[in-house]
Amino acid sequence: MGGRVDAGVGEGNQAGAGRVVAARAGATYHAPPMKPMNAEDHQPTTEAAAPRPIWSAVDVGVVTACVLLLVLIRLHAFPAPLETDECNYAYIGERLAEGGRLYEDVWDHQPPGVFALTAVVGGVFGFGPLAFKVLATVAAAITLVGVYVVCRMIFGQRSAWFAAALFAIAASDPGMAGEGCNREVYMNALGVWALAMVLRDRGWALVGAGVCLGLSSLLKTVTAAPWLFVLVAVVLTSQPRSAAGIGRRALALAIGPLVIWGATFGYFAATGRLTAFVDAAFIYNLDYGEVAAPLGRKLIGFFDAWLVFRSLLPLWCIGVVGYFALPWRNEPRIAAILTAFLLGNYLAASLPGKFWPHYYLLLFPSLVIGSAALYSWLPTAPRKVYAGGMFVMVLAGQFVFYLAQEPEALAAPRYGPRMVWARDIGRRVGEATALGDYVYINHIDVGVYYYGGRRCPTRYTLATHLIGETPTAAKRRSIFLAELQEHPPRLILLTPGLPFIPELDTFIRAQGYVMAGEDPGRLTVLCLPDRPIAPTDWRWRPPAALLPPDGGAP
Repeated sequence: MGGRVDAGVGEGNQAGAGRVVAARAGATYHAPPMKPMNAEDHQPTTEAAAPRPIWSAVDVGVVTACVLLLVLIRLHAFPAPLETDECNYAYIGERLAEGGRLYEDVWDHQPPGVFALTAVVGGVFGFGPLAFKVLATVAAAITLVGVYVVCRMIFGQRSAWFAAALFAIAASDPGMAGEGCNREVYMNALGVWALAMVLRDRGWALVGAGVCLGLSSLLKTVTAAPWLFVLVAVVLTSQPRSAAGIGRRALALAIGPLVIWGATFGYFAATGRLTAFVDAAFIYNLDYGEVAAPLGRKLIGFFDAWLVFRSLLPLWCIGVVGYFALPWRNEPRIAAILTAFLLGNYLAASLPGKFWPHYYLLLFPSLVIGSAALYSWLPTAPRKVYAGGMFVMVLAGQFVFYLAQEPEALAAPRYGPRMVWARDIGRRVGEATALGDYVYINHIDVGVYYYGGRRCPTRYTLATHLIGETPTAAKRRSIFLAELQEHPPRLILLTPGLPFIPELDTFIRAQGYVMAGEDPGRLTVLCLPDRPIAPTDWRWRPPAALLPPDGGAP
């Protein structure tokens, strides 16, 4: 006769995830979930002891305080302008809210999720920067709560408190654009709650996890990497090891993405845009992500990013080391799933081969979880030293690189002064032109359209989408020229830095554009000969926060 076997992580809201083993005939004993584990986190339980809930009144208070701290820290970056990608999401979202059609009236090489999100949020709360900064802050807070839940289930109460506080302090890290509103902020919210549901290991929870990851993939298709890694971990560690049980778990995790992407393809097919959708979200990205480049080179290139790592270097190092403290021996399923989530997001950040700072944000929740794993593994006295040291080091990094910096200067180490320049020039464009005028800039500065309140005459808001020698690039340039001819922009802004587009040169000469002003070395402004503008000072004077110590040009 033997005792019953209980399910794993979090069932019955247990603090741990230990298996129930036979203690005597007809009785059960809840084994401690991790060894070694400090008694501060886990109290021994018996058959008469009630499972400890994940949420106690104290937990609610601690997590609420951490969320408030996160909000307070993020508020420092609210005056900063939106970045290029964020302006593009807002601009396209507004066009969609007005009835435009994605991939026809407006174009980007991303899947539709972020544009649908900004269209809905902007349609309700307006398309100003504040709406999107608040939205990103809410997403970061949801991620914090998800990290707490994951750590509470696995490591216990105080480790979860440690994780929540660490997340709150470091979530706005400018090295990985944590203070911004890019897609990774929302992907993390979906991803960490998917992780929490996978750890529950119940059918409904696995379905929910798949739905979260499916929605995340509508924001960025590289979500396929963590989904696949977690799926493999679930399959390899399934208990009991029956084909039916493994199949049920795999199907539960796969059904959400299958339905979501089936509906997405069906929608674009039904609206006559299936080819345009595939060309933008898949074929273009094969070239953008340099699919033929060796994967090993991308995985190694991930680490060539000192500007990303420097402000949170202790967390990057210790967070990874913490994965060696996971319960590999007595809970290999938990350890495998957490590690799969980390490695899947590492691959997702590396696959494009571009290494923009915000890509690294995908690993942030896993780093915090790894740090909490090490905290839970340490004995009482060393863990207090460890926690104090981590908080001091992380706070110091956030003060030096974030809180002590002017908001307008936060993105400068990543992208230079371009975001502030686009906002300022956009406002001058708005003053120099009339509502309804079209304006075009031959670069990536969508902030000119967004802050100027003027439309781009073509669906291609980023000039980088027109560069290349592939047949699809040539097709885009042909469409670009036709749309310029249909909606001649009153102003054309020319800036250096990208290859000149021959079709644009042809159009400018044919229309006879004349000089309307310049900022030597930085900007040339052309206008239609029959629609001149009032004299405008186009010289850009950067804010003091962007000037180097020697007072030279930024």
